[in-house]
Amino acid sequence: NGIYKSIDAGATWVKLAGGLPSSSLIGRISLAVAPSQSSRLYALIASPATSSGGGASTQGAYRSDDAGAHWTSIPVGSIQSTYGWYLCVVNVSPTNASTVFFGGLNFVRSTNAGASFNTVTPPHVDMHAAAWDASGRLLVGDDGGVHRSTDLGNNWSSLNAGLGTVQFYAGLSSHPTNALIYYGGAQDNGTSRRSTNSKNWSQVVGGDGGWTQVDPVNPNRAFAEYQGSGNLFRSTDGGNNFNFSGNGIDVGDRNCFLPPYVIDGTNPNRMLYATQRLFRSLDGGSNWSVLSGDLTTGSGAIRTLALAPSDPN
Repeated sequence: NGIYKSIDAGATWVKLAGGLPSSSLIGRISLAVAPSQSSRLYALIASPATSSGGGASTQGAYRSDDAGAHWTSIPVGSIQSTYGWYLCVVNVSPTNASTVFFGGLNFVRSTNAGASFNTVTPPHVDMHAAAWDASGRLLVGDDGGVHRSTDLGNNWSSLNAGLGTVQFYAGLSSHPTNALIYYGGAQDNGTSRRSTNSKNWSQVVGGDGGWTQVDPVNPNRAFAEYQGSGNLFRSTDGGNNFNFSGNGIDVGDRNCFLPPYVIDGTNPNRMLYATQRLFRSLDGGSNWSVLSGDLTTGSGAIRTLALAPSDPN
C-alpha cells in the first residue's frame, strides 16, 4: 500500500509521502536506488489487480532526489498493460543516476532522469528482471529468456543457447503418419511446428500458443490458436501458412484463456470448439455456429473437450 523507509537497519519504518499516491488502491511497487547517487530513487507503481488478474495497469512512475522525502511524477506512460502485478521492473545505470529503465510489457529508457522516455524493448516482451554485468552491459530477463545490450538497449543479443526457456501448454499434436512432425503451443511464445527436414521448431502462429490439432485423414490441414475466444487459425498446406478460422465464434464469450477444440476423427469436417458453450463447424473450420447454451452455470468456461472415439455423438 505504499513505500516505507528505515534508517535503523529495519528496526522501525516510516511510510513515505511527499508526492506519492495517497490512495490505498495501490498494487505492486518496484524500487531502485541509483548506485552512483544514493539519494536518487525511482519507483514504478501499478494499480491493484482484479480478482481475475487483470486491471493492474501502470498507475505511475516517480523519482526522488532527496532519499524519499519528496517525489516527482515522471511520464513513463502505460507500459504494463493489465499485468503490473507480474511485470514490474526498475533499474538504474551503475554509473549514471539519470539513466533509468522501467519494464512491464515493454522496456523503456530515460537518459534525463525521467523527463522523457524511449522504448528499447528487447526481442521479446514481458520484462521480469534487469541487471548489469561486470563489463557494464545491460541484461534483461523476459518471457523470451535472457537478452544483453552493450549500448543501453538500442541493440540486443540473445543469451539463450542451452537454456530451456519455452514452456509448452496442453495441446501438443502429432502428424498421423510422420513421427517427426509435431505442433505445440507455448506460453507467450506462440505455436511452433517441428520440421521433418531440419528437426528444428519454427513459429507458425504468435501470441500465447494454445491447443493444436492435425486432421487425421488429411494432415496438410492443421489448426492452432492464441489466447481468447475465437482466435483460431487453420493451415491447409502442412503448417507453412495459417489463416483465420474463427468465423462465427463469439469473441465476447467467456474463455479459459486457451479454449479447447477437437476434430471428429470419423468426420474431420466436423469440429467442436468450447467457450462457456459449444460451437460446431461442419465445413472443416471455415464457419461455426452455436451448438449449446451456457454449460457453466453462468461463470467460468470449459477447459477441456473430448469426443468419444467409439461414438462421435
